[in-house]
Amino acid sequence: MLLSRFWYIVLALALGASIFILFMARQLYNRAGSRAMSEALAADSSAVEWFLKDDARRRASALIPVSLNPELRGQLSKASAEAQSPREVKEKARATLRKLADEVSPDLKFDVIWAVDAYGRVIASVGFEHGVEDWDMGGYSVVADALHGWIGDDAWVWKGRIYRIVARPVEQEVNGEPVGAVVGAKIVDDTFARGVTKRTGAAVGFYAEGARVASGAPEGFDKANLDQITQDLKYLEENKDYQEKGRSEVRVIGEHLGVVYARMPGEAWELG
Repeated sequence: MLLSRFWYIVLALALGASIFILFMARQLYNRAGSRAMSEALAADSSAVEWFLKDDARRRASALIPVSLNPELRGQLSKASAEAQSPREVKEKARATLRKLADEVSPDLKFDVIWAVDAYGRVIASVGFEHGVEDWDMGGYSVVADALHGWIGDDAWVWKGRIYRIVARPVEQEVNGEPVGAVVGAKIVDDTFARGVTKRTGAAVGFYAEGARVASGAPEGFDKANLDQITQDLKYLEENKDYQEKGRSEVRVIGEHLGVVYARMPGEAWELG
């Protein structure tokens, strides 16, 4: 009787030890998995940020032939010299800009291109219909910088759509005062997002005004997971890392979905 009780105790201890070992193994496995996921997401976030910056640089380079075109430079110079741009100058500038827009490399095509004079007034545009005759873009920081000789990029949100913006100054003479600027815009849609995924391998979603506006994901990733993030965006209002550094730590939504939130490069975020 005593012997059987002894074996009961031994078996109980062995079972307890086995359960403890399994528990510890699971904890170690979960920690290793969580660490691997965090490292992968951090790498993906950095890769996407690099892609967006490089894309802006390449698009700014694509505007060089536009900004150096002698016809457009002359038209913007004439417009800047007048209190109100003559209709004839606008029509010629529009025809010139349309021709130049068609010559941009297919992989860097802009959805919209504007030409503005030295005062920020839109003289010509391609791909965008303005609701008013006289439209001024000089109040946008990236445009104002271009009118002062700087090359810049930004992200704008109009009517729920995200636009990646690049702008270059237009100078009548080399190193002279700008007579205007050219501004190119690329809409961030699913096609753009799929391009990001193709180059980085990351599943990525773009969000504006609390809604997902574009997404891309590698094969095998369920894009429906990206819809869960919409309900989690309010979390960013209190996230110190995101507010101060522009990128959050890894956050797990549900059981298996890990995300890193990062703001898009540009000055618009600082303006709300």
